[in-house]
Amino acid sequence: MQLELPKFLTNPDPEIYQSSNYVVVDFETTNIDKGSALNEKNRIVLAVWWYKGKMKVVWGGEFDLQELVDDCNAADFIVAHN
Repeated sequence: MQLELPKFLTNPDPEIYQSSNYVVVDFETTNIDKGSALNEKNRIVLAVWWYKGKMKVVWGGEFDLQELVDDCNAADFIVAHN
């Protein structure tokens, strides 16, 4: 089986960053080892994102974030930090 990389990696188009169709997302996690992703006991507890002029908030974990997944799939690109 040959792995095919997504088009945005094999043929990047910087023009997409002029689009207004993007998601800005931030997560808050538990604070074991200062929230280190290397500690498997840490969990997502809050997701906040902005999409199409609306701020959306979900208190919960990764299994509560279908709306965020849907918005990310519909967006041209994602802005995230940390």
